[in-house]
Amino acid sequence: EKAELQSRDSVPKSKPLILHRMAELMHEIKKLTQKDADPSSKWSLSPVGLLKAVGEKLPYFADCAQHDAQEFLRAFLDQLHNDLNKVKVTPAYNELKDIDGEPEIDKAERTWDEYLKRNDSTMADLFCGQLQSSVLCGGCQTTFTAYDPFWDLAVPIPHKYKSGAAQALCWLGGKNDPGCSLEDCLSAFSEEEELAGDEEYYCEKCKSRQKATKWIRIHRYPKVLVVTLKRFSFSEKCGARHKLNTPVSAPLQNLELERFRSSASSDPSPRYDLYAVADHVGGMGGGHYVASCLNPGD
Repeated sequence: EKAELQSRDSVPKSKPLILHRMAELMHEIKKLTQKDADPSSKWSLSPVGLLKAVGEKLPYFADCAQHDAQEFLRAFLDQLHNDLNKVKVTPAYNELKDIDGEPEIDKAERTWDEYLKRNDSTMADLFCGQLQSSVLCGGCQTTFTAYDPFWDLAVPIPHKYKSGAAQALCWLGGKNDPGCSLEDCLSAFSEEEELAGDEEYYCEKCKSRQKATKWIRIHRYPKVLVVTLKRFSFSEKCGARHKLNTPVSAPLQNLELERFRSSASSDPSPRYDLYAVADHVGGMGGGHYVASCLNPGD
């Protein structure tokens, strides 16, 4: 028993600290949620070891100040990804050029393969997908595409659903009829955007700035989809930012994203089940995060 306690307190230098503490916590959670677990055993866990490891490796989150949950999740996943990355020697950067006449599906695959040359880990296998960004030039009517990896989707609250702080807090999967759904937010994320004025697009074919139309689609779906709601809005009337507390609902099962798939994708659209929610309770000045997670034993 003494030897086991010593092994838990001292992490070998060859093992990444956060990864090691995360593995320990997952082991304890697994024991706690097993059907044959001792009912007299403790029913909660304190991730103090993991918290200390995060503070050591990610000092930005080590203080007692308030931090954004999405920023923490990205930094945490990135740390785990780096610890598990099978690529030990990063190859030299290779700027990919468009190939005339290349099918879109081949272009996307070539871009994805180039990304995997530097990023090959279990975390990337689970959380990383690929977006297709398209721009239609208003001058020559040529459509230009680009393919980029993503680890989460930051989706806006549709303008017609935006509300102030007087509204009820968001509850995903709640029974009440909210004013907005997650599908509405995904539609706002993928809807066409007009590029004009200072935002005109420089067309390589026209060799000049042109009015254009831009849109985004999902080309490759991740196994685990992370969605962040953009709940901050700037009010020109009062010249300040405020939090949008518009209620948003999401299905507990079978979230279907086929209509957001790129036309060039051969990747079948999966159906996602809701696994966890991090909900912020409070306003711009402060608050708390409340996490809810599916119990696999239920």
